[in-house]
Amino acid sequence: MREIEFRGIVECDGRRNWVYGFYLKSAARDGNARHHIVEEDGLTYDIDPETVSQYTGLTDKNGVKIFDGDFVMRRNTESIGIENKILYLVSFENGAFVMKPKDSYYPYRFAYEGYSLHKDYSMLQQFKKEAPWTNGSYEVIGNIHGL
Repeated sequence: MREIEFRGIVECDGRRNWVYGFYLKSAARDGNARHHIVEEDGLTYDIDPETVSQYTGLTDKNGVKIFDGDFVMRRNTESIGIENKILYLVSFENGAFVMKPKDSYYPYRFAYEGYSLHKDYSMLQQFKKEAPWTNGSYEVIGNIHGL
């Protein structure tokens, strides 16, 4: 079964921390929207809505979950032995998770290279075992929020 998980940043005592779970948007009495993450144990946190990101269902070479908003580094050693590092931003656009090379206006859908992060569960499952981050070349190195 595919995991549906979100994360968001909560501020407490001047510190910013990630919380993980279900995302919930509610209306306050004043009419403004409130954004929450509800953990498995039922604890609910008010979060910064700008930090909400969804789990792609995949992990990197270290088993770290990949969320939209993450920076992923691809390390590739060419046949001549020179290491090539490419930085990508994972985002959710037009119904699919995509990787965009840093400073690029042209997102690469994973399906272009034979694997996909499409939101359609069957397509995700079909390519999950052959995803490139499982072969040791992709690693989450941070995210757009600096945490």
